[in-house]
Amino acid sequence: MLFWRLRNCSFSVSIALQVFAVVILLSPSICTGAELTRLRVATWNLENFTSEAGVSLFPQYAEARAPRDLKIYQKYLFQMDADLIAFQEVSSADALKFLSVGSYVPVISRQAFDWNRRRAVDIFTGIAARRSSKWTLGSAFEIDTVLEDPSEEGAFTRSSVGISLSLSGYTLYFVSLHLKSSCSETEKLTGRTDCILLRAQAEIINNWLEKNIKAGASIILAGDFNRNIFRFSEDPFTSELLRAVRSSGTKYRIVPSSGVTGCPTRKFRIDYIIAVGEIVDAIIESSVREYIPTEYERIFGAKVSDHCGMSVDFLL
Repeated sequence: MLFWRLRNCSFSVSIALQVFAVVILLSPSICTGAELTRLRVATWNLENFTSEAGVSLFPQYAEARAPRDLKIYQKYLFQMDADLIAFQEVSSADALKFLSVGSYVPVISRQAFDWNRRRAVDIFTGIAARRSSKWTLGSAFEIDTVLEDPSEEGAFTRSSVGISLSLSGYTLYFVSLHLKSSCSETEKLTGRTDCILLRAQAEIINNWLEKNIKAGASIILAGDFNRNIFRFSEDPFTSELLRAVRSSGTKYRIVPSSGVTGCPTRKFRIDYIIAVGEIVDAIIESSVREYIPTEYERIFGAKVSDHCGMSVDFLL
């Protein structure tokens, strides 16, 4: 009996080795010597971030951050280890450089330099793009989502900033956006100024998407959408934002796939990453992660952000 078991085990091992050999022979990446590349993308609204300790951009709303708070920001960015990071609410190019120390290319909205529009402290969208031999970074660009807000004199919505890159046969556009607030769970995008502006921004982005999906590009939109896009079964904002994507039958994926968040400062999610085009097939579903401040940091009053960072991996 023992001999039969051993012989049967040997037979099973032999079959397993043969199957493994067939898998190796049929694997395109092994046959061609191609190496898959992990691309991690992230987004984080930093909440009125300046790299100057002891300085509050808006004292009426928030206290200044201490040096330890700035180190906590850096800790979570180190944990993210992301290749492309979409930032929102960054005070300046210097603040962005502080956040993207090392082998990153910082990109910030032109609004940061446009003193003709606003002659006061403000916050902007930005990107940190990692340099790597595995991809080629292209040009920075903007989607002009800047609209005048009639509810406040001299107020404008924010621009959306992006960068292109080439890797593994993909032409990819990565966009950081921060859309109009105060319309996060309103069903109709009419009547209220905030909702009208949000809808107008969605239309601008839709038109940009239509142009670039026709060219065969893959696109990642990442940032603070200021919208619980899973609140309604047919969300009017998402319908407008992705109108061209859906009508053309282009693949897309919203990450995460629900409005639920573990972030202790949020009742529902308004920060998302939306992949469009062939790159959707490269998403690693199990890699979605939120970066939540520890209980210790919360108890002892660390002043970080009222948003939690989020990342997802692609395997290309």
